[in-house]
Amino acid sequence: MVLRDEIKEIAGFLGSSILIYDATLPVYPGMTVYPGDPEVSFSRIMKIESHGADVHGITMGTHTGTHIDAPAHFIKGGQTVEGIEPGILMGSSRLHCLEGIEKIEKSHLAGLKMSPRIIIKTGYLQDRPEHPLITPEAAGYLVEMGIGLLGLDTPSPDRPDFPESHSILLKAGIVIIENMRLEHIPAGQYHLYCLPLLLLGMDGAPARVFLKKANIQCNRIFRQYRKPSADTG
Repeated sequence: MVLRDEIKEIAGFLGSSILIYDATLPVYPGMTVYPGDPEVSFSRIMKIESHGADVHGITMGTHTGTHIDAPAHFIKGGQTVEGIEPGILMGSSRLHCLEGIEKIEKSHLAGLKMSPRIIIKTGYLQDRPEHPLITPEAAGYLVEMGIGLLGLDTPSPDRPDFPESHSILLKAGIVIIENMRLEHIPAGQYHLYCLPLLLLGMDGAPARVFLKKANIQCNRIFRQYRKPSADTG
């Protein structure tokens, strides 16, 4: 079933020179989750016919789909979701295309134009068993550059058996956005809007993420994803 496989006009809401990309993965039962994470399930607990309203229960992990990592994800006693400053999650960002690189090294990042928020498009697709990595040296370089946020289209910057890049970034206070949907978004300068759920005391949270491009003569929001049909009843 096509959920939003079209370009939707937002007439009268956006200015005539603004383009907004939706960089969020849809969440649904049967979707790919990180090994060991809870599967996604929806269950109807109230029905319009018998209760006057539809209400569903949802089961999923804190790192499901497009989400943020808080420092507490890898640092015992680290900052949790509610402690992350909203200003880090919104503002000027730069998307760099580094497709076809299995291990992103410091040399791949050196010379790239930096921004307070860096987004890396690797070309990773969710059905692949392996994803590109950010080496510890590359993670350390991003810390040296003073960025506050790193966005990725992969489920992690590293492997679960060697999470050094995760630790380097999170110890430096860098917020990580994982599983961004970027295949339809070109490289360039954007204004990022990352809106995680306010899950108190949690190590991460699913988020809705948008990238706004200014000075484009259109008035549209791009959403390019499909959702398989699923019986949530």
